[in-house]
Amino acid sequence: MKDQETIINSKGKILRFLLLLGFLLISMSMLPAQRAEAASTKSSALKAYKVFLKNAQKSDGKGKKFALAYVNNDTIPELYYNGCLYTYKKGSVIALSEDALYDENFQIDTYYKKTGVAVLSYSYGPVDVYFYYKLTGGQLKLIMTYEIEYTLDSGGNVTGVTYSYYTDSKSLTKAAFDKKLKNLVGSKKAKTFTSSSYKNTSANRNKYLK
Repeated sequence: MKDQETIINSKGKILRFLLLLGFLLISMSMLPAQRAEAASTKSSALKAYKVFLKNAQKSDGKGKKFALAYVNNDTIPELYYNGCLYTYKKGSVIALSEDALYDENFQIDTYYKKTGVAVLSYSYGPVDVYFYYKLTGGQLKLIMTYEIEYTLDSGGNVTGVTYSYYTDSKSLTKAAFDKKLKNLVGSKKAKTFTSSSYKNTSANRNKYLK
């Protein structure tokens, strides 16, 4: 009886091994196709960015700058251009930070590479506001905000600074804000889009959009 149970258990182990082996072989066979599809999508995105920037040059001239940035954790880079962030989605170049399109006080400034987190700033009077967004599904979702308000004397000199932190319109302490940011980005440091940006010329588009 025990020998029979041993045989059954052995057969069960062999069957589980064969099933696992089959699953691994199927998964491995799919990898080249997935990589080829990702490479094709990236190539399509870069071509679309070139067309977009070429058209932008006609209206804006060559003085504006662009950059590629891997904001979220996929193989397709986002496009930074003139303070605004764009992505490639369903065959089109889509503006992610539309506020920056219509108001020069809004600027998409920094991002945390491959975390999905990008920061948009806005300045009005003595107040600077920083909006922390998470890029998911081709859209920016507001996660949290912090404000810096400067107190000025009659001569316009700064006499004091107040910091405020928020998430979902609720106040946060600085410690809670820092903890939430760490949960989002880990040990990644903020990178500026402009640190690796180039003038929007035909030569630069051909050199860097590849």
